[in-house]
Amino acid sequence: ALTTMAPRTFLDMAKFISVDFSDSLENNSLVLVDCHTGGEESSPAKFSVSPEASLLQIRQTFLEAAEFSQNYLLVVDDLSTLLAYVPSETAFKFYQGVASDLRRNKATGIYVIVPEILDQKLTNLLYSLSDGVVEMTLEDMGGNLRRFMRIRFMRGVKHLAEWSEFQIGEHGLEIITY
Repeated sequence: ALTTMAPRTFLDMAKFISVDFSDSLENNSLVLVDCHTGGEESSPAKFSVSPEASLLQIRQTFLEAAEFSQNYLLVVDDLSTLLAYVPSETAFKFYQGVASDLRRNKATGIYVIVPEILDQKLTNLLYSLSDGVVEMTLEDMGGNLRRFMRIRFMRGVKHLAEWSEFQIGEHGLEIITY
């Protein structure tokens, strides 16, 4: 997992929604790549890249972290921040390379993208390389923020395209049905 927050904060937030990664960290089925703290000694991350690292260095770190692994899960939170300050062509080639690495290793990638941060053309290109896109949004309804999600597309899977309300609580993400 590559996250723009400190690895300890990432793990604490996961625990808040009843996701405990302790065992996964111990048996190396979850490897954190720290691009936030600069590789502090107390960090639970086994790999780190500086916030100023090039996309090539970041991709190489992903490959090192996944060395000798197949069927791994790569989570990048968030890709928008990572790609916002590079030319669209460079961003697309980075994503294309990482997607190719994942397919070659029979792995899965989950990327958080904030479309408003990126150029619409780049967002569409990133979607075109993805096997699926799940959209999430917040709506202010009567002074209350409510969360909604939908599957924009999922290759080879029939699905509903409507928005569903969800909440994040003690049991993780829960779809609200009425």
